[in-house]
Amino acid sequence: MVERRGNLMQAEIKEMRAALEQAERDRKIAEQELVDASEHVQLLHSQNSSLIKIRKKLESDLSQLQRKVEDTLQEARNAEEKAKKTITDAAMMAEELKKEQDTSAHLKSMKNLEATVKDLGTIWMMLSSWQ
Repeated sequence: MVERRGNLMQAEIKEMRAALEQAERDRKIAEQELVDASEHVQLLHSQNSSLIKIRKKLESDLSQLQRKVEDTLQEARNAEEKAKKTITDAAMMAEELKKEQDTSAHLKSMKNLEATVKDLGTIWMMLSSWQ
């Protein structure tokens, strides 16, 4: 009976050692998985931080581009207004030039008529003195 009990205890010890060895292997595997997971978390954290920096840079660049677009649009609106004013001024100047040309032509015509009248007066005087 003692022998039997000793054999049972030996078998139980053997089973416990096997279970302990399996538990130790499982623990080492779990520890390695934990290390791997921790490294993966650090890598993901690093990538996330990098992506956040890139996103902030892109947002900043986008904001600058939007300001440049707004500035360019405002410059275009200002240039358009200036062009409209220049066109209006040019039209007014053309109208004034036309009036001045008409006045000049009228004055020239009047001067020519005065010269003709003077010439006719001279001719009349000459003809009157012949008689």
